[in-house]
Amino acid sequence: MAIFVMTDAYVMIGGTDYSDWVKSVQFPINAELLDSTVMGATYRTRVGGLKDWTITVEFLQDFVDNGLDEVLFGLLGTSVALKVRPTSGTISTANPEYQCDGVLESWSPLNNAVGELAGSSAVFRSNGAITRDVSP
Repeated sequence: MAIFVMTDAYVMIGGTDYSDWVKSVQFPINAELLDSTVMGATYRTRVGGLKDWTITVEFLQDFVDNGLDEVLFGLLGTSVALKVRPTSGTISTANPEYQCDGVLESWSPLNNAVGELAGSSAVFRSNGAITRDVSP
């Protein structure tokens, strides 16, 4: 088993690589569990239903012209192509790339207390299927 420390996540939003601003990324993928229990059963049974996912990214913030804040502010409520992988290295079985379209549900351009590095966060919600690519 290859264990590694996450230090180089790759995050592309709408064709632009924002990895240099990423502080953390979370990408849970879920399936609804539908109750299929029938009368007379003594244990619940379930069937997997629709799948869903969310990508939450925390960024270090700057407010440069045409930068992260300006772009994400303009994307709020719209669908955008996303690519995420564990490292910025070449796509491989050890570094899969997840490709999907997501709607930017929320953008927090300011997310700090006094004395902290300026940060921001974005939440993208599922707008279709995910592709898991392992070929360079």
